[in-house]
Amino acid sequence: MYIVYFNTSGSSKKYYKTGELKMSTPYVNGVKDGILNTYYKSGNIRYEVLFKNGFPIGSSKYFYETGEVKIESFYNNLGKLEGFPQNIIKMER
Repeated sequence: MYIVYFNTSGSSKKYYKTGELKMSTPYVNGVKDGILNTYYKSGNIRYEVLFKNGFPIGSSKYFYETGEVKIESFYNNLGKLEGFPQNIIKMER
């Protein structure tokens, strides 16, 4: 369960029930525009992607809670995923 606060311009923020920020989504005139971030309860970034006029553009990254990149994907200027996500597999020893 989380609480949602929304503005048509500015940012929409979602919070975990315990109060920690879960997601921050930037909007311009009701359309996603800027860097969207999701967070672990610890406050570390879980996911980030740039939006322009409502479409993902460029690099998007999923992170381990430690901050290391887990998966990186790329979106073209039309918001379409290009190629395959680049998986960075954490080696366990």
